[in-house]
Amino acid sequence: MGGEQKPFGWIALFRDGHTIEQSAASEPSAFQSLVNYLYGTPEEPKKHYLLWFKITNGDESYVVSFDRDGD
Repeated sequence: MGGEQKPFGWIALFRDGHTIEQSAASEPSAFQSLVNYLYGTPEEPKKHYLLWFKITNGDESYVVSFDRDGD
């Protein structure tokens, strides 16, 4: 049952072509960038919509695709 647990990484692709990525070795600040781009900030209030979001641990990948209204 032992086994090495691999770190995960993710990438988010937005409808406007912008991507935000957190590799297994990068800083967790990428998540804050994702939240800010999704919901906007007081300085940049525009919200953006995801096209897809992918999470991977190197061996397995899972992708969630979103439709026009974000479902």
